Amino acid sequence: MQDDFNQKIIDLWKKHRNSGVFFGRIPHFYGTFKQGGLLIIGANPSYIDTKVQFNCLDLWAEKQNPFANKDELDRFYTDKGCFTCDIAKAVEVQEWFVRNYSYFRKFKGVSNACGLSGLWQHIDLFPVRCTSLAELKKLLRVGSKKEESAFVSDSVELAKNIIRLIEPDIILVENAFAAMTLRLRYPELFPDLVKIDLESGCHIGRLDVSGVCRSVPVFYSSMLTGQRALDVGSLVRLQWCMAKSRNHIKAGWTPELAAVDSNED
Repeated sequence: MQDDFNQKIIDLWKKHRNSGVFFGRIPHFYGTFKQGGLLIIGANPSYIDTKVQFNCLDLWAEKQNPFANKDELDRFYTDKGCFTCDIAKAVEVQEWFVRNYSYFRKFKGVSNACGLSGLWQHIDLFPVRCTSLAELKKLLRVGSKKEESAFVSDSVELAKNIIRLIEPDIILVENAFAAMTLRLRYPELFPDLVKIDLESGCHIGRLDVSGVCRSVPVFYSSMLTGQRALDVGSLVRLQWCMAKSRNHIKAGWTPELAAVDSNED
């Protein structure tokens, strides 16, 4: 099934190849998807921009880095026509980074804390490799006077299909830009910030899969790792709320949505 989505990513690249959103690198491809568990959604995959960042990989890698040096990494990710790139190799490398890159370290623990047996998956809204979110927004023409790139809506449609395939138990969106985009373009699953369930204390989305609709707890958060990561106390509270929402679902409760103060003047 992931091969179908990877082909759709290539089709996305073909369709928008002249729109300038690719940063000269091959897109982000996916390995095997699993059903259920915790789904973490980010904006887009970052890139190891400097030799210092690259050299840090060996400090905590479980096995030898698949690239001998930064130049080798850059050659691999250079977009020479992604229609012919080695997708299987790209997926293998991506899975190595998931096992070894610090960004992904906390997700299994969060899943365990939610009662989901360590099952977690991560997807990015835009399969574009770029560390600077500001640069990504610029090339997508988000917030500019020009018409927003059609790549945005097409990427969201692809993400919708992946989410329906996974059918997650809980969704965590850990990027403000991704959250804003999803609330605007997928509001049935990603509610407005002021809509919250009174009993569980979280946002409740509606996931429709093949005509069957079910409730899914949705949480909006900042990143769990990195310089702007949640502090320990905030992370513990987030995990507690996620576990509580999971227990309510298992008990078969009916969400009661209400508007709450957004603290905005």
